[in-house]
Amino acid sequence: MVTCLWGINRYDPKTGKGAWGAAFTGTAVTSPSPYKSSNATARAKLEKILATSNPALKWVEATYRGYYMLTMNYESIQADYWGVEEITTRNDKQIQLARFKINHGDNHLSRPFNVTAGGSQDI
Repeated sequence: MVTCLWGINRYDPKTGKGAWGAAFTGTAVTSPSPYKSSNATARAKLEKILATSNPALKWVEATYRGYYMLTMNYESIQADYWGVEEITTRNDKQIQLARFKINHGDNHLSRPFNVTAGGSQDI
């Protein structure tokens, strides 16, 4: 999610101009998805609606539950999103769903890693 001061700065989603911060938000890894019972077409439609109707959202994925691994250094901040589809049993079946990166001096996200399992993006 990209944040800006609405009314003070005009946010340009193509260049990042007007943004003053980014928040990496995700699903709770232990909460079930309210959309898991929906078919893949319905989930994809919902993801697309959420991503296109809210310019602050840069990626939406409604099937997996997950968590971020953050890597921060002087050159960049990188957020890798890992998801699990099954949360009712203990297992090691996790998949990297997305990677977001903000390079030093930039005011926008970059996507050096494409989505591998579903989701809708607006970058």
